[in-house]
Amino acid sequence: SQKIISKSLAGVSPEHQQLVKASLIDDVGRYQRGVTSLVDQKNRADIGAGMASYIEQMQRYAQRGEGERQEAIANIEAFVSSAGPAAGLDAAKTSATIQNFKEGVTFQYLDNAVTKAQRDGKALGSLAASLDKYPELDPAKRNFLEAKIQRNQQHLATMGEVAERRRLSNLNTMATRLSRYVENGMDIPSAEFDAF
Repeated sequence: SQKIISKSLAGVSPEHQQLVKASLIDDVGRYQRGVTSLVDQKNRADIGAGMASYIEQMQRYAQRGEGERQEAIANIEAFVSSAGPAAGLDAAKTSATIQNFKEGVTFQYLDNAVTKAQRDGKALGSLAASLDKYPELDPAKRNFLEAKIQRNQQHLATMGEVAERRRLSNLNTMATRLSRYVENGMDIPSAEFDAF
């Protein structure tokens, strides 16, 4: 920048050189600050994009199991805490990003577990009991999961009642058929008796 100033001052009369030099220094400084600001913005954007990509990878990884979920949370806490300020996140946004990740992967993990266990009453019961082990879970999402578990349990109970009614109806039908043989003094065919 000194070379540019010297070249620019070469054609200026000596009495005006101080004024022109001050103006040039101010312009060069302003442009330099502008370029620095653009570079900083680009760096923050690149770091932010890398952070978003890493968060997405960790979200997928966390769905593999409980150990992986905990590992992903620890990785994100460390990564976002260190890279967040470089990406332009203040302390509140850094904390919010970490908390949102924790809540999101925990909810997704538990929601998938409830869906997988929807036909297993024991598994649903143990999931309902284990929801308190996840303090990072948002209360509204906890309520959603509890309601989903209850709906699945109710569905299983209803399906059990339907199956029991169907079984009793089939037994009643068979008893009626067998009683017809007995009332008419006929031998009960072995196929009918075995089916009963």
